[in-house]
Amino acid sequence: MGALLLDHISTRAIDTMGDLRTMFATLVVLATLRPIATVLLVSVSRVGG
Repeated sequence: MGALLLDHISTRAIDTMGDLRTMFATLVVLATLRPIATVLLVSVSRVGG
């Protein structure tokens, strides 16, 4: 019973770690893309204006 519970907890922990890693990767990508998007928007508005 204890081993089964421990296995369940470790599986949940691994799932949570995976979710956190995915979230972190998403944040990193967004943080990287935001300045690029800002620069593109500024240059487009400058050319358009």
